[in-house]
Amino acid sequence: MCAHGPIRGRRRAHLPCLVAVVLSLAACGGSSVSPTAGVASVQASPTPAPPSAAPATQATNGHCAITPGVTAAATVTWNLEVQGRNPTIKAGEAVAFVTSGNERPTVTEGMKGTAVANPCIDKVLSANTPVLVTFAKPGTYHLFCRKEPTMMFTAVNVQ
Repeated sequence: MCAHGPIRGRRRAHLPCLVAVVLSLAACGGSSVSPTAGVASVQASPTPAPPSAAPATQATNGHCAITPGVTAAATVTWNLEVQGRNPTIKAGEAVAFVTSGNERPTVTEGMKGTAVANPCIDKVLSANTPVLVTFAKPGTYHLFCRKEPTMMFTAVNVQ
């Protein structure tokens, strides 16, 4: 354990304690170490956003997100025979992905079985429980099922 008071003439005795504290804080993800100061500083948590009618799950890529509770502009039925494939929507609108079976397919952003870096959706669907994805920016977004990537795929065209 670390000593609770100064030890005269033994400044280096505090170094293992300081290293242990810094490493334990860093392991929790709640601190950062300043390379010039050499001490831990705790970062403040961001202020939570006020609740809205339809809270959005922020995607790490910024162009789309899972948004429960919104109204879908289009629906893609995600079974071996994909229905509603390649919908065209406006930026800011949502697409509902739903499956009627119990096979638990995934909806993953990417193409030909390869997910993009930081996909905005990579989720397993449950039978008759739609997952709503809002697309914020114009573009073409490719989605596929990890179980059947050559049969279950679509492109959402956002204007």
